Amino acid sequence: MFPEQNARKLRLEANRGPFTSSVFIQLPPKSQLHSMFEVAFTEANHVLPLFDVPVLRDLLEQHYSDPTVPPGKQPGRWAMLNATIAVAIQLRTARGSYSEMAELSWHFFKNAFSMYSVIALRAADVLGLEALLAMAIYTQGSSDVRATSVLVCAAARLSLTFGLHRREFYSVLDPAAANRHKRAFWIAYILDKSISVKTGLPSVFEDDAINIDYPDLILSASSMNGNVPETSISASGFRLKAELAMIEFSVEKRLYSSSAGRQNVHQLLDLVAELDHQLENWKAKLPPSFHPDRIVWSTMPT
Repeated sequence: MFPEQNARKLRLEANRGPFTSSVFIQLPPKSQLHSMFEVAFTEANHVLPLFDVPVLRDLLEQHYSDPTVPPGKQPGRWAMLNATIAVAIQLRTARGSYSEMAELSWHFFKNAFSMYSVIALRAADVLGLEALLAMAIYTQGSSDVRATSVLVCAAARLSLTFGLHRREFYSVLDPAAANRHKRAFWIAYILDKSISVKTGLPSVFEDDAINIDYPDLILSASSMNGNVPETSISASGFRLKAELAMIEFSVEKRLYSSSAGRQNVHQLLDLVAELDHQLENWKAKLPPSFHPDRIVWSTMPT
C-alpha cells in the first residue's frame, strides 16, 4: 500500500504513547468540589443512585495528589470526575444564569467525553462503566437523545462484557463491591430500556440472560465530611424502578412492534390484559409513601 520508505517514515513519526486528549477546562479546587458534590448528588441519587461518596472522595484524593498525570493515563478517573462536575452544575443551575452555567458544564462534559473511545474500548473496571453512565445522565439532562443513546449503548455493552449480568461474577466480591457493581449494572439497564422505548431502537439487554438480584443498599452523596452516607433511594425503590423499566419495554415491544400488527384482535386483547396484570402487580408492591397522594412534594429535589 505504501512504498517501504514512506512506511518506515510513518512508523518513526508515530506517537506510541497512551491516548491523549485536550483539556478543555481545568478542575476547580478540591474544596469547591466537596461542597458541590454534597448538594448536587443528593439530588442526582434520588433518580439514579450512581454517585458513591467514598468512591468520589478517593478519586479526588488520587487526582489532586498528582494533578499532572495526563488524562489518558487514568481515563476512568478523569472522565468520572469531569462528568460528575458537569452533572452537578447542571442540577444546580438557576434559571437566570442558565446560559452561562450550561456552557460551563459543557466544558467539563467535553473533558469527560474526550475519554469515551478509550473507555468504551479498553475499560477494565467498573469505574469506566460509571463514567459512561455519568456522561449519559448529563446528556439526558440536556435532552440530547442521540448522545444519550450512544453513551447508554456503550455502557450497557461494557456491563455485559464484564459479566455483570451473571451471578458468578459476584462470588469473589465483598458486599460493598458487589453492591457498587450491581448499582452500575441496573442503572445501565434502566437507561437502556428507557432509551429503547423513546427511540424504538433495540435494547442491548436480553432479560432472560440476566440472573442477578438487586443491590441491598443504595448510597447517596448526602455528605462529603466523612460521615456515613444516608440512603437517597431505598433498595426497594430502586428495584421497583428497574421492574417498571422492564414492563415499559415489554409494552413497547409486544404492542407496538411489527409482530404485534400480525396478531388478531383477540390476541391483542389477551396481551393487553396480561400486561395490565403485570402493571397492577407492580403497583401493588408500591409502599404507601410512594403513592402520589402520600408524597410530600416540597421535600423532593427540584
